[in-house]
Amino acid sequence: MTSIKVFPLMKSIFTVLLIVYLFNASGQKPYYESNDWAWQKMGISPNFKKLIGRKQVTIAIIDDAFQLQNPYLEPFLKLNKNEIPGNYIDDDNNGKVDDYSGWDFSDNDNDVNPPKKEIIKFGHGTKVSGIVIEGLNRMLSNNSEFIKILPLKSSSDSRNNNYITNGYEAIKYAVEQKVDIIVCCWSGGIFDKEKDDILKQAQTAGIIIIASGGNFVVEKELFPGAFPWVINTAALNRNLQRQEVSNYGRFIDIAIPGDSIYTVNPLTNDYKNSTISGTSASTAVLGGLFAAVYCAYPNVVTTDWDRLLKNSCQPIEKYNPLHKGKLGAGILDVNKLILLIETQNSATRLSIPKGYIEVNNIASKVVSAAKYPSYKLINAMAQTSKKIIIDVIKWQNNEKIISTLNLENLNSAIFFQADSFQIASQKKIKPKQNYFLYFEAQVIDSSTVYCSETKHLNAPSGRITDGSGEDNYANNSNCKWEIEVAPNKRIKINFEEMDLEAKIDQIYIFSDFGTESPILAIFSGQNLPPQITSWSNKVLIWFVTNNMSNHKGWTLKYEEVD
Repeated sequence: MTSIKVFPLMKSIFTVLLIVYLFNASGQKPYYESNDWAWQKMGISPNFKKLIGRKQVTIAIIDDAFQLQNPYLEPFLKLNKNEIPGNYIDDDNNGKVDDYSGWDFSDNDNDVNPPKKEIIKFGHGTKVSGIVIEGLNRMLSNNSEFIKILPLKSSSDSRNNNYITNGYEAIKYAVEQKVDIIVCCWSGGIFDKEKDDILKQAQTAGIIIIASGGNFVVEKELFPGAFPWVINTAALNRNLQRQEVSNYGRFIDIAIPGDSIYTVNPLTNDYKNSTISGTSASTAVLGGLFAAVYCAYPNVVTTDWDRLLKNSCQPIEKYNPLHKGKLGAGILDVNKLILLIETQNSATRLSIPKGYIEVNNIASKVVSAAKYPSYKLINAMAQTSKKIIIDVIKWQNNEKIISTLNLENLNSAIFFQADSFQIASQKKIKPKQNYFLYFEAQVIDSSTVYCSETKHLNAPSGRITDGSGEDNYANNSNCKWEIEVAPNKRIKINFEEMDLEAKIDQIYIFSDFGTESPILAIFSGQNLPPQITSWSNKVLIWFVTNNMSNHKGWTLKYEEVD
């Protein structure tokens, strides 16, 4: 068989030309232009002035598999120069033979490619890598010169699915390889002390981990994303609303666009019909974006990144009334992030639900973009014994309350109620002595926002609604109304409005108090139900919703009749 030797320079030129061909030959716009909306939501226009890389950065992406011959991914691959490929010897003595371009932790070999007959099923890693690289291309002028990707496969070829089964082993390996950033577009599984220790090792090493908040449409913390050191992402749609499958909760750090993000097709190497949605997409978007900024600003202290990211967000509560304070600090504003890094001037006015407020003699104020039951405030630095006197000024219902504290009093969290609050030290703090307090709005259970528990009504007539008004009703609602009229009377019920998720969210009408009573009717969907008349002077109305789609809700009118 005749072989062709391709010199390195010719190979590089060929790769670039092939990429240009693959993404333009169809005459359609490249997939990254189809994603313009997502980047523009974060302040990045197509003519964004790209950053200049100044530091060698390695990103470990832990996923199901990676198409190493993909011309889009290939220029970014991290190669282990301590290994001689193909000699079947563990040259670097790390227990992994020929781990030259990554490692498969599920099959315990050096082949991170998907099974040849299952490229689509095991295509997730290639897709998220494509989105990470898109971020590098948009943000950094000399990206492949400074940034490399270490592909770590954590899903077995022999399984019927591409679930991540050895993700924490891959994280441990990435720590040993001294990577800078780890991207985990997955979540879930049993979290134990061994896994906790691995994440603590990454934290001690100063490695930034960006992870998925999960795609289960629940308010449930999943790891590794929920680990305090990890940047945990939720996904947004084009309207800056929670993307329909994204998890939510106080454990989320930041929200990033993640709705039908176009990326490379692992089977055809083009962008046709190749998108991913949810927190996998949002994590990959943030992974590429963050790696570019990390590379361009090498002097940022690792422990400052959480503050810089959160304080660079814009609030999104008005778009997410059912998830206030449960989508992190908001959506990242990249230009604000860059400005904050370059100037190091802390904002004196913040409107995000969680973030960092600097302690100095210039008052900094947090003005909430939504109503919260209370706030948590704690020293963001290591335990301090500094005798710095600060004033915490709180406003609630137009009343001003001033509390004076020593900074060391905030080594443990305090909680207080306020519509807004302000922090200021009583004396000027020396330059370059930065002290920050971390604040976080304490959120409520969204399932009880509009209705909750059981209400007893004994008026002869009245009107009942789901309580959401102009908004959609809440997820996981579980609300009951007991109606009781005069003895020997019955209850006539007429619905005036009806818009529920059909066959899923339902209204049950029982013939007496208690769900063990006979059912008079069950209603769902968008059609107005027929008139219902009870058998006695009592009925129970039970409204139940799941954790998926929300609609406008319902209104009914009842009255006693003979």
